[in-house]
Amino acid sequence: MFSTDGVAMKKYSLRPEHEARFAEWRDKWIANAMSTRAMDADERATVRAAIAGMYESAGLEPPPSDRIVFVPSPFVARFAAGFASWIWHKRSAATGDATRAATVAATDDATDAATYAATVAATDQNAKWFRMGGCSESDMEGLSERIFPGHRKAMLECAYKSWRMLNGGNQWSGWVAYLSFFRHVVGLPIDYSKWDHYEKAAEHSGPRYIHAKFCIVSDRPEVLLVDEQNRPHCTTGPFCRWLDGSALYAVHGVRVPWTVIEHRDQLTVAQIDKEQNAEIRRVMMELYGEAKYLKDSGAMPIHSDSFGVLFRKEIPGDEPLVMVRVENSTPEPDGHRKTYMIRVPPTTETAHAAVAWTFGLDVADYHPDVES
Repeated sequence: MFSTDGVAMKKYSLRPEHEARFAEWRDKWIANAMSTRAMDADERATVRAAIAGMYESAGLEPPPSDRIVFVPSPFVARFAAGFASWIWHKRSAATGDATRAATVAATDDATDAATYAATVAATDQNAKWFRMGGCSESDMEGLSERIFPGHRKAMLECAYKSWRMLNGGNQWSGWVAYLSFFRHVVGLPIDYSKWDHYEKAAEHSGPRYIHAKFCIVSDRPEVLLVDEQNRPHCTTGPFCRWLDGSALYAVHGVRVPWTVIEHRDQLTVAQIDKEQNAEIRRVMMELYGEAKYLKDSGAMPIHSDSFGVLFRKEIPGDEPLVMVRVENSTPEPDGHRKTYMIRVPPTTETAHAAVAWTFGLDVADYHPDVES
């Protein structure tokens, strides 16, 4: 027996027919989290009703329907939520009809301003924070001053803290998948009427920012790409992009500035060496080409033998880059032999050991009579 809210309940065991649906349920909610389908009018209506239900379930008065605002991206949602909460706070001294008018005006001002900022961000060199998937303090200060002159400090504080209003959305599908499994597959005999609102919102919209007087809901992204390990990944553009052009960039799960991807052909050794974040530096090196980086950075050979030439490049704050240059034993039709640069463990000390490692052998065990 166990108890929830003081009510004794019988311990429940999953049956084989429940377990047989694990994969189906997993795939259903992964697809929900990865959805790039734009919200339509029917979904917005469903989400408005779900959000009102969540407020009521929490014992709160739901915001009016026109105060449940839909925006194209979570970037707009976050800034609009922070700005709107600050403006509403500043105007909250008003009473009666004036309070409602102030709330309406506050949310309108904030969402209009943030939406405008998102549109401008695609071309404005002073607002690259959208394309970088975040914003520096200087970017945020400049944006807040342009939108609300004279109130920079207060606006920034609200924008920074607006994450506290973040609540759910389709990309938070893990917990929803778990609870909904017991609801829809197992049929756990408990009252799901309050939970139903949260579940519907998770199925039909992106992240939302909830405030006592309004709720701002983001659409899903239009692009969402991952690698074979389900990590955010794309080397030719953003891994995640929303309809307003705001985007995030990552390579095998490592978040990188947009310039690393969009201007990868302009990367230089100096830029790579200057990067302080070791993970980002590794991505930059990979995109630049490790062999090319080794050559262009002036790395010197540390060992050579009949197996090849071993190079080593010290990298401050990270493990050294060690590569072995080997020559194909089979000549090309024109007689020349191709050479290859292969990265090996940083502890490698000889070219012989490096080549042995590429075959999964210790140096003592690698003595080929004939190379191919």
